[in-house]
Amino acid sequence: MEQAPPSVDSVTGVEWKDVVIDSEPGVSVRIYKPQNVEKVGVLVYIHGGGFCVESASSTLFHNYLNNLSFKANMIVVSVDYRIAPYYPLPIGYEDSWAAYEWVFETNHHELWIRDHTNLSRVYMVGDSAGANIVHNLAKRVNCVTYPLKGIILVDPYFWGKDQIGSEEKRVQSIGYSLMDKVWMVACPDSSGLDDSRLNPRMDHELGELGVDKVLVTVAELDTLRDRGYY
Repeated sequence: MEQAPPSVDSVTGVEWKDVVIDSEPGVSVRIYKPQNVEKVGVLVYIHGGGFCVESASSTLFHNYLNNLSFKANMIVVSVDYRIAPYYPLPIGYEDSWAAYEWVFETNHHELWIRDHTNLSRVYMVGDSAGANIVHNLAKRVNCVTYPLKGIILVDPYFWGKDQIGSEEKRVQSIGYSLMDKVWMVACPDSSGLDDSRLNPRMDHELGELGVDKVLVTVAELDTLRDRGYY
């Protein structure tokens, strides 16, 4: 069920709309469609925000994905997963997985997906906490049922109990304990900072990602940089 009729960006010409994919518990996506498309690739985007803030409708992500859809000439599906602390992990993982599955529904009710996409060209992209979610979802992917062309992790939210690289220097201004607390608020049932969902170094299934192409980007001044780099 659509929440609102499509809107059109006056600069890019990209159409966008919000679609509820599961009314119970209430998972929705914001879809972007560039002009004059026939069969194009799909980019499933999962936003960042420490698992606790932001949404698919946040101005930051809306403006970015509107332009990305225009420049990449792709359908973009931005996932509005439920956030902590009211909805702690793994709810964010499950909501995002539900949205990814929804893209591949047979006899799709969403015409933008059914009529304008090539489902052999699906990518998952996320930034920060969203990149963490993308990383963890990629391990679930069955490339026969849900063919995933590649994933992009933008400044991924990875952490761990023991400091590595330049982390000790980088966290002095904010405090290492704060970084610890963010994860425990987002995932209170976690086994700790070496939970494999947070610390890929502890993930024995790391080699089982259901995708061949992975791009990881890191930012020079990001406190989490070294986790993505190493």
